[in-house]
Amino acid sequence: MQMEKKPKIWADGMSVKASLRNGKSLISTSYNVEKFCAFLRKHANEKGYVNVDSWEKDQPGKFGDTHSASLNDYKPTSKPANVPQEEEADMPF
Repeated sequence: MQMEKKPKIWADGMSVKASLRNGKSLISTSYNVEKFCAFLRKHANEKGYVNVDSWEKDQPGKFGDTHSASLNDYKPTSKPANVPQEEEADMPF
């Protein structure tokens, strides 16, 4: 059974650019405060966090943005409670 592929929710008001400085990789992010804050308020999880993934673009955008950013809405399935297993009474040691 295949899982349905959900459409990406792009992070509104966020720009991501990668570059090299002094031989090290640098990721620069810029934010439109009104748009990005609205995005954060809309997508905050029950703990108040918003997870955003950055994806490298095939070609830089017209403003030099090298990555796109999208909402990571992954929710793990509930874990079974840690129930201690009963020890067998008939163990010889």
